[in-house]
This record gives sequence, structure tokens and C-alpha cells, in this order.
Amino acid sequence: MRPNTRARRRFAVLTVLAAATLAAAGTAVAQHQGPETLGFKKRFFIDVVNPSPFALENHALVIDVADIRASVAPDFNTYFYAFFEEKGAELALVVSQADDLDKDRYHDEIVVVRTLPASSTTRLACWYTPERSFQLFPADKAFARGS
Repeated sequence: MRPNTRARRRFAVLTVLAAATLAAAGTAVAQHQGPETLGFKKRFFIDVVNPSPFALENHALVIDVADIRASVAPDFNTYFYAFFEEKGAELALVVSQADDLDKDRYHDEIVVVRTLPASSTTRLACWYTPERSFQLFPADKAFARGS
């Protein structure tokens, strides 16, 4: 019975390794293709500048949705968007929160919490799709991380 048991274990290990390899390859392809694979169609960039000689840890950035629509993306959809930051060749998801301050069911601002190094510029890419309405990334509350 031992040869059968060893063969079964070897087969199980090879199956797990093959599944892990396929999953890693699928992830690499998805990362290579970018946010378009998640359904995003358009993007714009926001440069966050910290001119001070001090690092700002867990700094809450408040972005006015009306300013976004007036200056860069008139069709910006606050119900289907995500912010990403480039980390080398990869994109890292940035946690954000859209707030409806006057309770009219239209978001007024977006809050992003970032640590900004001293004398730095951080570029965020905002990907969105104008016609969809679905919360793709349920996010932690940004205000809970601020002071």
C-alpha cells in the first residue's frame, strides 16, 4: 500500500503546484493588462505635492468631485472608480471613500488617506467607468484613519 500512498501524495502535490502556477500566471496577466480588466474605461491623474521638509503620515486628502468634473472628467462616476498608485512596474490600489455630505445621493467629495514623504510628489491614477453603478472595492472608512 505504500507505493499507492506515495503516488497519491505526489499527484496531490503536483496538482496543487500546477494550480498555484496557473493562478500566479493568471494574476500576472491581469496585472499586465491593468485596470481595464476590472471594467474601467477611462482615467485621469492627480498629483499630490508635499512641499514641506516633513513627512505627513496618514494624511487625509479631500478631493472635490465638482472640481474633478469641471476640470478633467465631466463624466466622472463616483459609483465606479478606483485610485491606483504606481509602485515600480505594478499598480497598488489606494483606499478611498466617496462622501455624500448633503444627503442628495450624489457624492460631494472623495477622501484618500496617504503617507506623503517630505518634499515629494505622489501621482495617483483614477480609473473610472461613466455608465456603471457598482461598488467594486468595498473600502475601509478613510475617516477612521485620520486624526
